[in-house]
Amino acid sequence: ASSRTCVSMSSTASADAAESSRKEKPLPNLSIPPPILSTTPGTWAYDTMSRRVDSEILQRTYEEMEDEFNSPGFESALEGLNALRSELRDAANVKLRHLTELSDEEKSKDPKRAKEIEEWRDILVPYVSAGDTWLSAPWMVTEFYVYRRLMEAIGYFDESQSASYMW
Repeated sequence: ASSRTCVSMSSTASADAAESSRKEKPLPNLSIPPPILSTTPGTWAYDTMSRRVDSEILQRTYEEMEDEFNSPGFESALEGLNALRSELRDAANVKLRHLTELSDEEKSKDPKRAKEIEEWRDILVPYVSAGDTWLSAPWMVTEFYVYRRLMEAIGYFDESQSASYMW
């Protein structure tokens, strides 16, 4: 006699519902480890946030765009880049800050940008409130945040900076 497995529609439907629910709310199989911080000299995270972002990535950004940064209209972008680089050179002591708030007019003109700034505020609240620095906040947060700060620094979203606006 052959053995057969009989599957009813109701058991298939409930299995599909359980699978769908699991996909909507995936749970890790293991506990999530603590975030990587950049506070330990000699680690990759420390090197990245205390040296590499400034001296390699932002330096290369400057070098590859040097003509633009030193051309008329880009003075504010260069000043912003240099200010960000100065923060990173003292990453252990410079406290994180929120992105510059938009005016009510800017918020109504660009609601997507306003939402993005609010999302960054939500991400940064625990670290800004705690007085965390570029090194003491989680590396993943600061790694992403530095590139968003670069956009702010060069005036990428600032229509009054015609040279660097959406550059």
